[in-house]
Amino acid sequence: LARIQPVGGKLSSLLKMIGRTIEGFMGVHHAGWVDDLTMPFFRMSEIPDDEDAVVVEEAGHFCLSYIEYQEKDLLPIVYDTNKVFGEDTSLMRPMGLYEKSIKEILEGKQYGAARTSSAFAAVDDVTIWPGQKITITSFYGRADSITDLPIIARRITQGGFATYKLSRARA
Repeated sequence: LARIQPVGGKLSSLLKMIGRTIEGFMGVHHAGWVDDLTMPFFRMSEIPDDEDAVVVEEAGHFCLSYIEYQEKDLLPIVYDTNKVFGEDTSLMRPMGLYEKSIKEILEGKQYGAARTSSAFAAVDDVTIWPGQKITITSFYGRADSITDLPIIARRITQGGFATYKLSRARA
């Protein structure tokens, strides 16, 4: 996804009215260990509301991805929009990928605070031979808390989960 919005109050109308201000409340948090980019959690620091009390936002969105038949190995997620698109604010051309490889982006620092983030599954080392293919499976969703994310990840990485969900969606 070129842009992923976090959860938080009456976000839809606020993004239309004061979008740049709302970005100040946005952040990317990680459910895994330090420097683990496989379980990003996109949420607001608090519910942006015109009330006399501050309400901390616990819910958020997530992106979890893996290569088909390698379900146990979650892929890292590139969430820094500037790393992918560079100066192209239309998000039409990945100018950042002309300057750096996926591996270089993953090894560098990504910035996810106070801005609208992206959510791209990153495969940095793969060889695809003629006639061969790979399938990247991604799940996007909402969780009530960042502590739910490892549980969700364990569930979707069980063999056959994506096939089961696809068959249910087509039924």
